[in-house]
Amino acid sequence: MTVLRFLRSAFSMLRASASVVADLQAKHMPSERELRRLGISKADFETIHIS
Repeated sequence: MTVLRFLRSAFSMLRASASVVADLQAKHMPSERELRRLGISKADFETIHIS
């Protein structure tokens, strides 16, 4: 993996995690795409999500 690809992947993960946190703070359901990027399935998230 090249350094550039690693950096893109790392920033993508950070961006996804920030997006999910912002959605949760606003009491919204995070997008399935962002959850998948973090390795969480929508079904698993709905099972453990407490709001």
